[in-house]
Amino acid sequence: MHRPLVSRSRFALLSLSLSLSLGCAHNPTAGARTCQVLNTETQLAACVGKTVTIRGRVTGTKIVGVDVDAAPELSGQVAHAIGTLERTGEQYVLKNGGALAKAHPTK
Repeated sequence: MHRPLVSRSRFALLSLSLSLSLGCAHNPTAGARTCQVLNTETQLAACVGKTVTIRGRVTGTKIVGVDVDAAPELSGQVAHAIGTLERTGEQYVLKNGGALAKAHPTK
């Protein structure tokens, strides 16, 4: 009998690892691709229209170049926000329920 080089469980683990390393993973319960945590601007274009967590240093009203609802006292601190990534022209915005996603301090 032919024996596979990689077991099904190892193949699944390798596939998941590869997906996560590319910045996105398939979410079968939602029926859509959901990007995980984004912390660099180079990851943004691939995740437009998807639910993401943005994590990084707050500069003005942006985290990683994405507009969020950031309180002035968060400026210069590391924070995160969760929502749907949208692009309007050259600007990226993170929305949650139609409004800008709220930034929260990251500890």
